[in-house]
Amino acid sequence: MHTILHPAGSNPDIIIIGGGASGLAAACAIARRGIPAILIEKNDKLGKKLLATGNGRCNVWNTGEPVYFGDDGFAEQVLQLTGASGVRAFFAGLGLVTRQEEGGRVYPASNRADTVLRVMTQALERSSVAVRLNETVTQVTPDNGLWRVRLASGGTYSAPHVIFSGGGMAAPALGGTASMYDLLRPLGFSVVPPFPALCAVKTDKKKLKGLTGSRFMCRLTLMDGTLPIASAQGEALVAQDGISGVCAMQLGRDAGALMMKGISPVLNIDFSPLLGLTDSRMERKTPELPD
Repeated sequence: MHTILHPAGSNPDIIIIGGGASGLAAACAIARRGIPAILIEKNDKLGKKLLATGNGRCNVWNTGEPVYFGDDGFAEQVLQLTGASGVRAFFAGLGLVTRQEEGGRVYPASNRADTVLRVMTQALERSSVAVRLNETVTQVTPDNGLWRVRLASGGTYSAPHVIFSGGGMAAPALGGTASMYDLLRPLGFSVVPPFPALCAVKTDKKKLKGLTGSRFMCRLTLMDGTLPIASAQGEALVAQDGISGVCAMQLGRDAGALMMKGISPVLNIDFSPLLGLTDSRMERKTPELPD
């Protein structure tokens, strides 16, 4: 069944492919300007991955220094337009109340990702943006100054502008596929091979036996033999097949790079932050005694 939410006119100026975080953000910005648009999502609900981010809390933005591993020039251009202050203003305009935690991480005050999704979907209600669920885009082609978007159901839409926001292959259980790459290649876009960027680190299950579900502060160091490659400190979460948490996810890219070279990296866990020991002198902090 193909579900239409918030019906709009049949002649949109913009077609948005993908109803995840970026597609919703684009739709909200378009709705503010009253521009006729259609948002197409293949799942039965919007924002499925958004609900899973930040362990269900949704780390909306970060106030720290931006870090980017791709084209610095492109990243700088984008971040100058939409840095942390721009993201803050965007969500404040939607009515989202936030709170900042250690490390500059900003979450909704409710500590619930569905709050973020709710304010974004509410912004689309009775707006100029139509939302169509359970529809899969199979092809995008130029057509007399417009873009024709074909659907698996047999229908088509046409508009002068198309926004590709279908996301990537991460979290296939939540709908992540390579379909967006297949839409872009025939249009002449070069697609960089998918690569782990911010993900948990899978390990030998036997090494984690009995620790599943544990959370603790630590320093993780990724090793190539005896050579340390990268290190990160913070809260780690032991899952059934690996280690997650912010510090582990920060090492996901480096671990992936080593494995692409055929190297099996080792992840060292340093519990000194949990025990209150300093990195440099490994001295135990003196506990504060009650008066």
